[in-house]
Amino acid sequence: MCHTSCHGTDVDNAFDVGSPEECLDICAETDGCVWASYFAEDDFCLLTEDCTAVEACGDCSVGTVNNLNCALDGGDGGGGENNGMPLIH
Repeated sequence: MCHTSCHGTDVDNAFDVGSPEECLDICAETDGCVWASYFAEDDFCLLTEDCTAVEACGDCSVGTVNNLNCALDGGDGGGGENNGMPLIH
């Protein structure tokens, strides 16, 4: 699991989401959604159209409609490459 979330232009959000995959499915079905951030502790899914900054967190994961596996950090969960976007602490 990535330990980052994406900040950008909000499209929508969803509650009672059971998994990162379900969050990504909701994004894929939502007009304008490209990025999905899933917060496991709250079963919450934040949908955005872009990702202008990332934030480190302990119980979240982020992906795009094309890639769930740590789209921002190369898949290692270690907070590596973030495509030049600022990291919010």
